[in-house]
Amino acid sequence: MSPRPVPIRRVRWVAAALALTGFVFGSSRASAETVSLDFTKTTGTSPVGVQYTIGGHTTTTSITPGPYYWQQTGSPMNSNFGSTVATFCVELNQGFASGSAAYTVNALSAVKSAPTSDAIQKLFANNYNSSWASSSFAGSTASTAFQLALWELTYDGPGGALGTGNFKYTGNLASGVGLAAVNMLSALASTSSTAFNTMFPNSQVVWLSNGSYQDQITIIPKSPAPPGVPAPPSIVLAGFALCSGLFGRVLRRRKEVVAAVS
Repeated sequence: MSPRPVPIRRVRWVAAALALTGFVFGSSRASAETVSLDFTKTTGTSPVGVQYTIGGHTTTTSITPGPYYWQQTGSPMNSNFGSTVATFCVELNQGFASGSAAYTVNALSAVKSAPTSDAIQKLFANNYNSSWASSSFAGSTASTAFQLALWELTYDGPGGALGTGNFKYTGNLASGVGLAAVNMLSALASTSSTAFNTMFPNSQVVWLSNGSYQDQITIIPKSPAPPGVPAPPSIVLAGFALCSGLFGRVLRRRKEVVAAVS
């Protein structure tokens, strides 16, 4: 006589154990970090003439460079950001929201290729001034040149020229902000890949993404613990213990059933 199947309620015990164990491990998954921002003002710096090409379409325009200032509006507030947030633009073909908008906080390397993300971090290491984060900052040649260099890296990557490619500065490249931006870009080749961590050991560059509005980039403190920290080992072990115990119980009962009908 063939052995009887294991009663369905035993299978349910096993499924429950697996579900619990899956819940324990599933709880360690990182969730996307967001920040809610409301655009408040620019530095008042004069617009710069630029040309950019996206999807084969070329646009020539004048745009006010960063830094831009935002007020954090989320509740609870994202503790990695201050109440006032200063950013630079990395997307020219969209505008700002008329009110508060949620931005997804991305690691720079998750958005841009390694050569470009490395070059952007080098640009920050060489040129970023923490005084730019103050809402009282009124703009400067350096901050405008930084914005131009950042657009160049975003649209053309490292090694491009500010007067050619998908992004172009239409002003004078031999003086003023044009020359300053060219010099910033030229200096990247001789900058160490560890320069950013040396200059800003407790900070990170992050990309703020929104599908409907202009993406931004900013520098924030490193998180003491990123979202989705793995579950404590004791909880994981407890899940294993419960799962193992239920499996063992099912196997013992199955053996008893087999022995009884053999």
